[in-house]
Amino acid sequence: MIRVAPSETVASGFVATPPARSGARVLRRVTAPTHGVWFWVSMWAATAVVGFVALVPAIFGHEPPIAGSEVVFRLVGVSFASCGLIAWRRRPDSDVGRLMTGAGFGIFVYPVLSQVDSAFVLTFATLFAAVWTVAFTALILSFVTGGRLVTPVDRVLVGASFFALFVLQFVSILFADYPDNVLLVVRGRLDVFMALDDAQSVISVAVSIGVVAVIAVRWRQASPPGRRACSRASPVACAPSCSRVWCSTTW
Repeated sequence: MIRVAPSETVASGFVATPPARSGARVLRRVTAPTHGVWFWVSMWAATAVVGFVALVPAIFGHEPPIAGSEVVFRLVGVSFASCGLIAWRRRPDSDVGRLMTGAGFGIFVYPVLSQVDSAFVLTFATLFAAVWTVAFTALILSFVTGGRLVTPVDRVLVGASFFALFVLQFVSILFADYPDNVLLVVRGRLDVFMALDDAQSVISVAVSIGVVAVIAVRWRQASPPGRRACSRASPVACAPSCSRVWCSTTW
């Protein structure tokens, strides 16, 4: 006989359960590792330098000119890194700031390294062009849990994002018969490259839908303050598929 589980039981796999005791949160905040002033000075300096280098083609009008959407994308990286450093400094017990900072610096990988006249560096930049989305996906899913993935569904979604945007990206580059690809192994198999590219897109879209579903379930189960927190994360839940579309244009 088939027994149907109650809806509350099913939803529990999506909804993040807060810690049982507030004292544990206080203890983590008190014992969270802190950094000295020189660490923050160096991080802010790195953000300023990398952000400036990423915007050099737009500032000095290098050829070929970059699209306006690319300029916005690079400014988003500056915003993410800056807001991440502020959140990291103010709440060292939370991983949200570190995830935002990592995502921000990850956005800079391709814009900065693609300016280097080196086939190896360009291939490396293409390989890691969209890995920032993995940190961003984790940030969306853990926005209200201190940057920590607390449910199996969260971990599956982040793992699927990593598989699509790094593992499959690496395999597809082996078949990408384009100039300056130092990882090219098999030539003349554009069909394999396109199939892998389609698989990346399908997985990325599925992850995006999964993230939206998780946030929707949490919003439905949450209290009014929790709903407001979920609402702040939901508008950017489509980022995995959007980044995949952007990354596919880098070759």
